[in-house]
Amino acid sequence: MGSRAGRLEWWFWFFGANFAGARAQEVLAGVVLTERQRLSEAALPQVIGIAVGIAIIMAATIWAQKVATVRRARDRDGSSWSFWLYALYSVAFIASGFILSVLDLRPPFHPAWAYGLLLAAMAWMVIQFGLRAGDPKENRWGPVPKSMFGFNSPMPNNFRPPRT
Repeated sequence: MGSRAGRLEWWFWFFGANFAGARAQEVLAGVVLTERQRLSEAALPQVIGIAVGIAIIMAATIWAQKVATVRRARDRDGSSWSFWLYALYSVAFIASGFILSVLDLRPPFHPAWAYGLLLAAMAWMVIQFGLRAGDPKENRWGPVPKSMFGFNSPMPNNFRPPRT
């Protein structure tokens, strides 16, 4: 039997992991690169160090988000496939941005398109896992999750039939 996570817990882990991951990448780049030095001007060991550091930070960020999102999907008695699409796109987005920075190239399209797709994927995640209510009764993954901070859980009298 698995476990379930409420919306508040999902918000905490999803945005907490994103914020911590972004700050960690910023600090890593600030420690490795000298002031005003571009990634394309850095020595190979510095570039490799930043790449490994960013990969570790991304892995930790995605792992924290995965745990909360899978548990949140269980609370809704659904699937977490949209998280995997978001995670795949996030990794591709960060990796391509890093490679383009190292090679000092510009993408063949306007960068706003890439950010737009990332924001659309994040909006889908927010709607699916952050805004939609979970099942108010026990489901196959366990009982209704208790709130992180002692707020009231969903009322058991607003039951809706399970999805088929």
